[in-house]
Formats: sequence, structure tokens, C-alpha cells
Amino acid sequence: MKCSSDHKQVLGDVNVAADAKKFTLLNEGSKTVVVDKNDNKVLLIYPNFLANDLEQETENFRMFLKQYGKLPAIKTTSPRHISMGSASGQVVLGAIYERGGINCNTSSDTQNSTLTKSENVDGCNHSTATEVLYRRTQNLSRMVSAMLKAWDKDVWNSYQEVVGLARDIQTIQPLLVCEQEVFLCRCLLVNVLSKPHRDLMDYRNGYAIVVSLGVYTRSYICFPSLKLRILILPGTLIIFPSYYLEHYMMEYEGSERYTYVFFMRQEHFKT
Repeated sequence: MKCSSDHKQVLGDVNVAADAKKFTLLNEGSKTVVVDKNDNKVLLIYPNFLANDLEQETENFRMFLKQYGKLPAIKTTSPRHISMGSASGQVVLGAIYERGGINCNTSSDTQNSTLTKSENVDGCNHSTATEVLYRRTQNLSRMVSAMLKAWDKDVWNSYQEVVGLARDIQTIQPLLVCEQEVFLCRCLLVNVLSKPHRDLMDYRNGYAIVVSLGVYTRSYICFPSLKLRILILPGTLIIFPSYYLEHYMMEYEGSERYTYVFFMRQEHFKT
């Protein structure tokens, strides 16, 4: 997958189309903020988000995949469910919280907090893998949640309210989503490329936060409607409205790329 060729180099690591008048790029220290013509914030680019923790967090994912990376893919029955497992050298492992807790199985019963039809491989299953993934990335999740709070306090408050309600009625396990975390959903993509898409099940008024790790070079995330291409090296964080803004990940050069995505679903905000 390649971005359109009508790009010019801007700010060193952000490429935009020559006629891009829909937005402005603002430097805020080590971060770059994209704002539209009405001065509304569109997305945030933070290249050095994990400057001090990159090696440790990368090793964290590496050890996790060593134990759980061989789990087979689960074909799901609903677009709300994220497929898990490996295919063609790519791994997708994710979970969303529904009424009964983590739900990544093929069953339509959402009242179970663990997977009931998960296949076991070498004593491991998808339920265990998901819980381990949440626990091992709690520090990263706290950091990401703090970034959302600094970016958009109103959205952070709405997320916190939903998480607090879910905790109060015991639909989530407190040890998996601690008080400093405001994202119920996350997905780990390993060496995965994507086609242009919008995440239409995500919360319309919220954001997805993407954190990239691994050992690779020259990888870009593209936003076609903005004619914007962003170099996303290991340690980079990007915040953007995944429901509204079409996006996709390009090829990369290197041995491993971990893309960890934090998000919320629209269904979490239904009254």
C-alpha cells in the first residue's frame, strides 16, 4: 500500500500535499498538532512518546508473543468482535469490553466474562492471552490515558465516566482496567498492513490512540482525506478521530512492528 505521490516534505517527518489548505501543522515542543481551518484540533503526532521506555515495552510485547503468538485466528460473528490469532505471518490480538466483560469469542452470549469457545494451544487460550496482554500493558495504558487527558479533557471525562460505571456494576475486572486507565478496548497488530478505512464501530466523538514499537524503519500512517502522510518510527504516538478520519498503515522496513491501538466503541456510550 502506497500513499499518493503528490506529497512535499514538511517539518522533517510529516508529509503533506502541496495544495493542502484544509489544515495547519503546529509545532508544540516535541509534538506536532494538526488543526483544521476553524482551529479545531484534528490529530496529535508525538514521535518521542516512548523515548525512555521503548526498549522495555518492545521486549514486553516480544515476550508476550513468544508465549501466545501461535494462537489460531478466531472467526467472529459480529463486527464488534476483534479477530485474534495469526495468519500469513501477521498477528492480530484484541479485545473489547461488552456487557459481560471481555468478549472475543464466537459465541453470541455476552454474559460470560471469559471466552467459552477459545481453542487451547500448548495450554494457552485467547482468554488468558487477552488478560495477560491487558496486565502487561497497564503502565503503557496509564501513559496513553494521561495523553488523552492532556489532549481533550472533555473526551477523557466521558471515557472515565463509562469506565467507572462499568467498574461499579462489575462488568469489568478492576485489575485489568485500573483507575488511571480510560480505554476499555485495545488491539495489538504485529507486522500488519491495512487498507484505507474508517473505524465505524468506534465512538464517534472520541479518539483512537496508536502507539508504534518494534525494530523497523520508514513506516508511514496515511490520512487520505487530508493528503497527509506521517513517519511513524518506533516510540511514536498518534491521536486521531478514528470514526471520521480515513487512515491506513503502509509497508515498513525491518524485522518487527508492533502497533498497539487504544479505543472505545460507540456501544459503550449507549444509555
